[in-house]
Amino acid sequence: MTATFDRSEIQRRRVEQLLGECMARHEIDLWLVYTRESSNDPLAGDIGLGRAVARAAGLFHQVNGKLTKKALVASYDTTPVEESGIFDEVIDFKKEGISPHLAREIERIDPRRVALNYSRDVAVADGLSYGMRQHLEEILGADFMAKTTSSEPLVVGYRCRKLPEELEAMRRGVLLTQEILDKALTSEVIRPGRTREIDLAKFMEAAVREGGGEPAFTMVMVGPCRGHADASERIIEPGD
Repeated sequence: MTATFDRSEIQRRRVEQLLGECMARHEIDLWLVYTRESSNDPLAGDIGLGRAVARAAGLFHQVNGKLTKKALVASYDTTPVEESGIFDEVIDFKKEGISPHLAREIERIDPRRVALNYSRDVAVADGLSYGMRQHLEEILGADFMAKTTSSEPLVVGYRCRKLPEELEAMRRGVLLTQEILDKALTSEVIRPGRTREIDLAKFMEAAVREGGGEPAFTMVMVGPCRGHADASERIIEPGD
């Protein structure tokens, strides 16, 4: 399954084919993603900034139906950002920091309505930390912040749209998962009084890899009082 699914290419094509339309639908002319290491925006990986260490900004500007894409990153962060193929231009900064470059780009764009990643209810759209928001206001001023709005509707719309190859990968993933569960939840694999949760987890993970995939996570929870936990040494007993 993984051999035919190039995640970086999918991310690039999603930005090219879907983002501009979503921004237009929600009347956003600038989407600003502001991130840094240890408080990474959940969407940073979607737009090629997932490996940024210093402060980094992704600026997606929509004007007259054309989407321009710029990244502002530290000079030692440029390589993976450039290799993502997402951005038209990658601007690097050194000791002067990101502030003068970001201020200059915002002045040039002069946006009317800016989406920032904050949201009360949708976690994936809530990636702008309080400190980073304060830093934006220090750089760009209160007048700029008055133009900002939550990116929640934009992010939900963008994330919910799928390319055909994503839908096909999801379909194959679902079928593989069901096939593995049909094999795993049988007396051939689970022997009450002997089989541990971790044994069942290892069986399923091996089956995923044999099927050409890679497990994102595996949870096996036996008993009425466990949930969202890693597989343990607990033995599966009759009646569990």
